[in-house]
Amino acid sequence: MTDTPGPLDDLPGDLMIWALVVTELLVLGAGLLAFLAVWLTDPSGFAAAQDQLHQAGVGINALIVALLAGRWRPVAGQSLWRARLWLAIWAGLWLLHGTLIGVSSAP
Repeated sequence: MTDTPGPLDDLPGDLMIWALVVTELLVLGAGLLAFLAVWLTDPSGFAAAQDQLHQAGVGINALIVALLAGRWRPVAGQSLWRARLWLAIWAGLWLLHGTLIGVSSAP
């Protein structure tokens, strides 16, 4: 009797990592649904809370994440020191961002 490969046999990685990915996506979805529920039930309170966010900080944070996503881990053909350099750059930008936001939002 031969074993026929199933659709899950072609997935890269271990089954546990996929369980973790699915769990993370479910938690993210639950969080987004909670935000949606608050926005629908109390739009003025949601808008007031949203106004307290630092708008430039949100943009800077998104830019840092978009530019450096995945750069901290070594990939094929990349040395470990280069991956550590990307991690140091990412950490430095993150700290600078936090310092600038802290200074600009001080009373």
